[in-house]
Amino acid sequence: MVPTDSPEGLLANARLLVGAPVLVADRSWPHGVSTVVEVETADGTALIVKQPRAVDKFDAELHTYRHWAPALEGHVPDLVAADRDTRVLVFSKKPGEIGDGSVSTFREAGRLLRLLNGAEPPTSMVGFAAACRVRFDTWVRRARPVLLDAAEVEFVVEQVSRLADFPDPAGVPCHRDWQPRNWLTALDGSVAVIDFGNARVGHWLQDFERMWWTEWCTAPELGHAFFEGYGRTLSDDERTQLRATSILWLLTTVVWADEVDDAVFRDHARSQLHQAMAGGPDPI
Repeated sequence: MVPTDSPEGLLANARLLVGAPVLVADRSWPHGVSTVVEVETADGTALIVKQPRAVDKFDAELHTYRHWAPALEGHVPDLVAADRDTRVLVFSKKPGEIGDGSVSTFREAGRLLRLLNGAEPPTSMVGFAAACRVRFDTWVRRARPVLLDAAEVEFVVEQVSRLADFPDPAGVPCHRDWQPRNWLTALDGSVAVIDFGNARVGHWLQDFERMWWTEWCTAPELGHAFFEGYGRTLSDDERTQLRATSILWLLTTVVWADEVDDAVFRDHARSQLHQAMAGGPDPI
């Protein structure tokens, strides 16, 4: 029997939705959160077929395409088919390459994120600070023994506690993994966004967390271009909140990357956490 979370198993399930596609390439990431393949149909149409391991990621992706994607004005693939029983999603294949780190791509990514954040009216995130503390506690418990030291834990909880000084934020549609790996930049400079498996209503600042400590740390001009595209910058209060939520993100990343054996990502997140602990300046 072919495992359903293998490219071959995914292809077998895809046949129920799009005929008899031919496998072109396995596009899955090593962490194994989803199986993703590129296929070609009998008439030569290129498609992307995705099967998340967890049904909540399937539901998040499907909800995004049905309710939020129209706000992105065609800068997402088309949803061709979906089946919840098998957790299979079929998308059109958009042109472009992953990982373009140019200033123009970051500027356009900022513009597109503003559209996504505005895809539906905001709602109050009642108890946001308390929820962040629960998230902190959950991830600390998930960490294997000795992964996190006492100084790291103490620093992060102190940062998270600062969120209680602010009113509950407005919740908006968020991608929650907004980064160059999920942008396709075409030859004409247009950008398309992919991978909405983590999407949900959240604090708009949370879509900046990864870029804050990754690309913007070494290339602050990318952050400036992003906010040009987004159409606004951060206030002092928002900067304080972003620092707090992003430092929590660094801790969760250390734990998650350790769980999926991504030592490079884990060690990068830990080094950025230690930079923050040492009183280093904000990335931008």
